[in-house]
Amino acid sequence: MDGMVGSLNIVGDWIYFIIWEDYKSKGIFRIKKDGSKKELMFSGSCAGLVAIDNKLFFTNFEDDDKLYSMNTDGSNLMCVVDKK
Repeated sequence: MDGMVGSLNIVGDWIYFIIWEDYKSKGIFRIKKDGSKKELMFSGSCAGLVAIDNKLFFTNFEDDDKLYSMNTDGSNLMCVVDKK
């Protein structure tokens, strides 16, 4: 993996994380605990990744710093809270 890894969260057999490169996030990824099956879950600048139950929550810098959520399989991406 290129860049710095942050915001680690473990849900079941998966580790969810954000990769940062040159002070900008590249997106949200997941990888199996055994190191296999790395997948891109969200492409774009984001931060503050938190896993609760089977949902991921994060700040989406691509959409005016709004709070977003999605299922841990990457489906159902939606804006949860508009800061305005």
